[in-house]
Parts: sequence; C-alpha cells; structure tokens
Amino acid sequence: MRHVVAAAAGLLLLAGCSSVENKVENAKLAVGSPSYVSRCVDLMHRAYPDSDFQVTNQHFSTGISTSVVTVQAVRPEVPANSGTGKVGAECRFDHGVIVEFRWTKSPLPQPS
Repeated sequence: MRHVVAAAAGLLLLAGCSSVENKVENAKLAVGSPSYVSRCVDLMHRAYPDSDFQVTNQHFSTGISTSVVTVQAVRPEVPANSGTGKVGAECRFDHGVIVEFRWTKSPLPQPS
C-alpha cells in the first residue's frame, strides 16, 4: 500500500512540475522572451495571415518604460510594381506590453 501511495505522490509531484514549467514559459512569452521586433512582425502576420513578410529594416528605441519598434518589410509574393509589396509597421510597448500597432506603409492599395 505504501508503494502505491509513494508512486501516486511522485506522479502528482511530476505533474506539478510540468504545470510550473508551462507557467514559466507563458511568463517568458508575456514579458519579452521573444524580441519586440518579432512580436511586431507577428502582429503583421496576424493582420495578413496569407502574406509572407521579409524584414528589410528595423529600428528599436526605448525610454524608461516605453519602447517603439519600427519594421519595414517586403512581401515577395506581391509584384514589385504593384505598390503594395513594401510594408511598414510601428509597435509601441509599455513595460513590455504592446499598447499600439499601426501600419506606417499599408499593405492595401491606396485610393487615387
């Protein structure tokens, strides 16, 4: 009987470790383990999931609590002469939390 109780306690302990490990991974994701640039590019992909973005330029500036990322990219699947192949975005972070996303060069055709 003691062996069964010891085995059950060991399994519960291992399950608890897995849960703690997942929480640590989630916390890393929340506080900036991925770079701010990659998080901004991820938002670009979420806005246009069928597009591929190849980053051509990036800029990162930071203050005491605010960071701003500017990303310029090209969409290789879009013809170069279409006017929508080059895109840009700006992401603003406050204490590691994204608070603003805006396109600086839209992937949509601009009205004439």
